[in-house]
Amino acid sequence: MTVRIGELSHRVTISEPGGAVDAMGQEILTFGNMGTRWAKVDEVAVPEEQVYDGTKAKRRIVVTMRSPYVGSKLWGGKLRLTWNDTTFDVLSVRALTSNQTWVELVAETLE
Repeated sequence: MTVRIGELSHRVTISEPGGAVDAMGQEILTFGNMGTRWAKVDEVAVPEEQVYDGTKAKRRIVVTMRSPYVGSKLWGGKLRLTWNDTTFDVLSVRALTSNQTWVELVAETLE
């Protein structure tokens, strides 16, 4: 897996969930910025869906970037990604190298 530095032409921001509790004791899911990185972003075609109030179009992207975690730790849980002022839910994270230096994230627009 070889990524050339010139291919990392987009800035993406990764957000991790954090927890807070409201006055009633209910947990509130909030997302805090984990960091901003240079990445390669490719848009993937996704078919439109028919929903009760019309047609719904989603955007899906594949992001290749250096992982902030080198070694055995790979992201787990729910993540969000922001690119070009659009927020995406991360659907999957895959290590591209054996030492997990490079990762590929598949993300889709929020509902």
